[in-house]
Amino acid sequence: DHRDLHSFPTRRSSDLYAPGVSVPEKDGIDDITALRIMDILCAHLSDIRSFDLVEFNPLRDNDDRTKKLAVRLIEKLLDAIGRSD
Repeated sequence: DHRDLHSFPTRRSSDLYAPGVSVPEKDGIDDITALRIMDILCAHLSDIRSFDLVEFNPLRDNDDRTKKLAVRLIEKLLDAIGRSD
């Protein structure tokens, strides 16, 4: 099987956009870049066997920023899956 397993760690996002992780990254990616990466993954759905969005700690989140980014990423994926059926 040529399909891959994909994991999207929110901890790779800048702490400005996703502070709700165990180890925030000051020089991480911004939310726009995270969404663009998801667009790229969604364009290759047939090559993806499994996907998970990992590392969300609501106790460290500020103003639900990490939660909101996670929801936007999941919505993009579900929308792409819905269009592919």
